[in-house]
Formats: sequence, C-alpha cells, structure tokens
Amino acid sequence: MARKNLSVQVEELRAEAEGAQYLIAQLEAQLAAAQTSAEESAAQAAVAQAEAEEQIAAANANTQVAEEALQAAQEAQQQQQPPPPPGPTASGTNALPIIPQPHGNVNIRAAMGILLADYQMILRSVRGLTIVARLDWTEDYRRQDPDKLSMVFRAAREEHPILKQYQNNWATAAIIRQYMSNKRKHAVKRGYIEKRSYRRRNDHDAPGPAGSSAV
Repeated sequence: MARKNLSVQVEELRAEAEGAQYLIAQLEAQLAAAQTSAEESAAQAAVAQAEAEEQIAAANANTQVAEEALQAAQEAQQQQQPPPPPGPTASGTNALPIIPQPHGNVNIRAAMGILLADYQMILRSVRGLTIVARLDWTEDYRRQDPDKLSMVFRAAREEHPILKQYQNNWATAAIIRQYMSNKRKHAVKRGYIEKRSYRRRNDHDAPGPAGSSAV
C-alpha cells in the first residue's frame, strides 16, 4: 500500500515538473517576442529620426536659398534707387549732400530716404549706443547730458557714415527720442514709472525728429 502511494506521488511530481517546463517555455517565447518587438521599434525609430534629419536639412537648404534670393532682390532694389537730388554739402564736392531736418511729425525712415534693412541696422546701432552712453530714458530728450549725446552722435556717424548727411544729427536724435519715448511708455504700462511723472516728462518732447548741433 505504501509503495502504491509513493508511485502516485512520483507521478504527481512528474506532472508538476512537466507543467513547470511548459510554463518556462511559454515565458521564454514571450520574452523572445518582446525582444523582437523592441528591436523592430528601435529600427522604426531610427528610420523616423533619419527621415526627420533629412527634412530638417532640406528645410535649412531652402531657407538659405530664400535668404540669398532676398539679399539679391534687396541689392537689385538698392541699385535701382534714384540718386539723391543735389544739395548743399558739408565740405568739398565729394561730400554727401546735406539733408535738412523735416518739419512736423514725420516717419523717420521715409524722411531719411533709406531702405528698411539699412534703417534697421542704424536703429540697432543707435539704441545700443544710447545704452552704452547711459542716457537717462526716464527723462525727456531735452534734459539729456549734451556730452553723452555728442558721444552717441560721433559713434553713430563712424559706424554709419550715411548719418553725416543729416543736418545737425537730426536723424540720430529722432531715433534716440523715439527709443526713449517707447521705453517710457512701456514702463508706464508695466507700472515701473508713475503715470503723472511720465506725462510731465513726455510733455517736454515735441513730436517729430529733432537734431542737435553737438558733434
């Protein structure tokens, strides 16, 4: 009787072992499938990345072509600009014609008679020089230090010789005035400056370009 029970236990253990081996085989198959899926996903990601890099390279190339075309168009437009009318010169026959200060509230670039790209470069330079000279933008233009203004005028003319033709530096002065006025308006809007103080200061600034005979 004991031998029979032992045989039954052996058969049961053998069945359990076979079941465990079957389960292990299933798990190994699932692991292999997961590894294959991961490898396929990695391959797909690599293909997608390569395609994205190709698209970025093509977009950069198109951008460069567009910029070159724009530059060529601007150069062609500049060449087609009529020469400035003759006028009084600062000194000698080879000097730039002097452009007098316009009256009233006018568009600065239109009054200067230059291309937008050239005007934007001058804007950046004059604004940078205004910051370097530490002009007080919280005060109106007429209260600025004349020595600091003279320094800005000289540096601006050296960087952009075309500014020499605007009588008494009126173009540079108009850009400075506009820049400081915009900063004050922004400061009032943000609450950095009291509104009354801003109005009192801004009332001293007459509209339109204004120059200075400072050198």
